[in-house]
Amino acid sequence: MNERIEWLKGLSYIPQKEMGWLLEQAELADKQQAIIEEHQRQQEVAVNQFRQAQEEMQRLRDENEELKSKVEEQDN
Repeated sequence: MNERIEWLKGLSYIPQKEMGWLLEQAELADKQQAIIEEHQRQQEVAVNQFRQAQEEMQRLRDENEELKSKVEEQDN
C-alpha cells in the first residue's frame, strides 16, 4: 500500500485538490488494512484460547470421572 502512496505522490499531472483526496483515500485504505489485520490476529488468538479452554474442560471432565470411579470402588 505504501508503494501506491509513493506512486501517487510522484504523479505530477493530477490537480492538487484531487491529489490530496487520492492521498487521503490511499492512507485511509492503508489504515483500514492494518485494522483488519489486527482484528484477524485477535480473532485467531481468541479461537486458540477457546480451543485450549475446551481441551482443559475435557481434561477436567475425564479427571472428574476417574476420581468418581475411584471413590465408587472404595465404597464397594
